Amino acid sequence: MGICRLDSLPHRRIDVKVYAPQHYACALLYFTGSDHFNRSMRCFAKAKGFTLCDRGLRPTVRRGKATDSRGKYVDNKVAVGRPVEFEREEDVFAFLELPYKTPPERALDDNAAGIAAAAARVRAENNVDVDDDDDAGAEVFVGQRPQLSLWSGAK
Repeated sequence: MGICRLDSLPHRRIDVKVYAPQHYACALLYFTGSDHFNRSMRCFAKAKGFTLCDRGLRPTVRRGKATDSRGKYVDNKVAVGRPVEFEREEDVFAFLELPYKTPPERALDDNAAGIAAAAARVRAENNVDVDDDDDAGAEVFVGQRPQLSLWSGAK
């Protein structure tokens, strides 16, 4: 981590991260999306039975609740397979059966809304309990954006 400042502009934090080649596609996806888009992607991957982070996508199941009796997050994820390796960001989208979005398109709330709506459909099809969601907040977009036609083909 570092801090920089260009003439008359505010100070900015710089994060320098180094990833192994097999993590590059997921790392690039993670760091080039808006926070809403990233949460929606993770929520969609979760609905499909995977965990998505900057280090990859892997099949995962959840055991028990995502929070303890005090409401504190509990990591209830159990990996059930090897991580899926990708060479390009486009491959991550294709694997999840989502249309590819370029980094500038990821800043659009409608695209995050589309992924969140697709995740809700997958959860409904698979009877996934939304109350145990550790990606809470991704559903914020469901129902708030009327135009979701870009995502009508998402499975």
